[in-house]
Amino acid sequence: MVNPWISQHLENGALRAIDAAFGEFIQQRESHNQVQMGAIAALLSARLGEQDSCVSIERLCHWLSEPSLSEPTTVRRLLTNAACVAVVEPLCTSPDDVAAPLVLEGDNLYLQRYWWYEWRLAIQLIDRARQTDPVDDGVGRLLEQVFPEPVQQQVDWQKMAVAVAARQRLSIITGGPGTGKTTTVTRLLAVLQGAARQQGIERVIRLVAPTGKAAARLGESVRSAIKHLPPTLQTSIPQQCETLHRLLGTQYLRSDFKYGRFRPLHLDVLVVDEASMIDLPMMCKLFEALPPHAKVIMLGDREQLASVETGSVLSDICAAALGQEQQIGYSKQQCEALTSLTGTTLPARSEPRSLIDDNLVVLQKSHRFSATSPIGQLSAAFRQGDTSACQALFAAHSDVLYWQHAPQPDEIVRRMMSHYQSYLGLIARGELSQAMRSWFKAQILCAQRRGPLGVDGINLRVEQQLVAEGLLTISGEHYLGRPVMVTENDPQLGVFNGDVAIIAPDPANPALMKAWFAQADGTLRGLLASRLPAHETVYAMTIHKSQGSEFDDVILCLPEERGSTARGLTRELLYTGLTRAKRTFSLFGSEAQLAVSLETRCTRSSALATRLAIPDTHSRP
Repeated sequence: MVNPWISQHLENGALRAIDAAFGEFIQQRESHNQVQMGAIAALLSARLGEQDSCVSIERLCHWLSEPSLSEPTTVRRLLTNAACVAVVEPLCTSPDDVAAPLVLEGDNLYLQRYWWYEWRLAIQLIDRARQTDPVDDGVGRLLEQVFPEPVQQQVDWQKMAVAVAARQRLSIITGGPGTGKTTTVTRLLAVLQGAARQQGIERVIRLVAPTGKAAARLGESVRSAIKHLPPTLQTSIPQQCETLHRLLGTQYLRSDFKYGRFRPLHLDVLVVDEASMIDLPMMCKLFEALPPHAKVIMLGDREQLASVETGSVLSDICAAALGQEQQIGYSKQQCEALTSLTGTTLPARSEPRSLIDDNLVVLQKSHRFSATSPIGQLSAAFRQGDTSACQALFAAHSDVLYWQHAPQPDEIVRRMMSHYQSYLGLIARGELSQAMRSWFKAQILCAQRRGPLGVDGINLRVEQQLVAEGLLTISGEHYLGRPVMVTENDPQLGVFNGDVAIIAPDPANPALMKAWFAQADGTLRGLLASRLPAHETVYAMTIHKSQGSEFDDVILCLPEERGSTARGLTRELLYTGLTRAKRTFSLFGSEAQLAVSLETRCTRSSALATRLAIPDTHSRP
């Protein structure tokens, strides 16, 4: 039976082929309301492609725009009676008992797999959030050692974060760029190992990040922060960070990991950096693989872009903990414990707000950008969606902030030429380590992949200009000096999605062209270029791919105004791109595209925050 709704929306591009196929699959298995159920299933699949983990009945009615499915009560009745839909009560049904391909929980409709991920992750977070570890005066003394300096603000939130994480099995430390998340966690690890040594033991600590690039940066940051600790506390702190895939054990030609629910990881403490980049399925699999006693510390910026794949886990956790007031509020029991550890008195909230509000700390002081720095002020304007303030800041700080309203690809390349000349000069002299450091000083970021101001267009324009000026010779795919980014994981080769390399000869054998990757210890590792897994040229990269990176100078390109080019432009996208910059920021995009981006928030349909935002009136005062 042909489904007219599916056919129409497949033709106009609103549905993908996989969405249409899933809709037809469900339609064939229903004996009643086949056309309607096929349309609902296809739409649900399409929303998954837009990173929603579920769709509310109200939104289903709005998006379907079908007279027969315009009333929520009608759709609910249809779903309740459908053969392919399991109807469950919130947090009352075991995922293992649900076999239907679609799940209706409350007002939200899920694909069964993603309902399972969300359900299991919520249970894991709640169980771990309720658990505390004993702390004594020894922990308080260690806190004083790692925080010897007085602070100006009323509450030292870095110190408070260490105290919260020392006490809780689950802690979430969030804050903008330069707020000291890595410094804080390094001090925390010193306290945890110091307390463990007092008991004659040593904790097994692992550091992880979503991408190889983010992992390398975390390792560098920890090594730098350790130098500022008291000498007696500098030992036994891990200085190497690995990717999530490496931690969990990617298996060749298999979708599951080596470690999981029935084979837990061997660790006592896990630090997860750049948590905003981790999607719902991966976060669920990570928590499933943790041993019951493990302490988990999640770091990330809740204002940044959500994960490329389904869900917005860090944002949902923070939303549940902060509540409608968007303010930290701890229980009376937690406040008393923190006062005992830190000497700072915190006001307790009057009533329970969520199951995880004792587990979140928001770092508020940026050490990279002062409140009066141009980039710091612009990031605040981006977060608030204040277009007028953004325009005023660009006008007042043209030495740091540059805005080209009518962007031309040639102008973008011209502004980067001195950077490329320096980089390619080092390559020509065989100074690969210096070339790698030079490469990460500046980067072009694009909001989209296609078009003249997208990644593909900019990469092509850069190559053409470098060849025209005699700086580059392209003699094949793996030409000298080509910067590349790996786009798929290959655990056998030890390279992962997001890893960046430069192509250059092996100094020991110049006939061999290799891809050189920066290691966590600062050395370079060469891999035969011919053995590289899927990869792409990276003179320009998407803003999503830049997460976890820092550059001195950033150029951000918005697409030209044409049809649906505003698709995907959000406030979070701009904020993420801007906060990759440490020294200067250049924006290439029209006023209209800037306004569209600032007015649009990145919202994803998910019930994770609702699951976590349930007052725990029984276990907490």
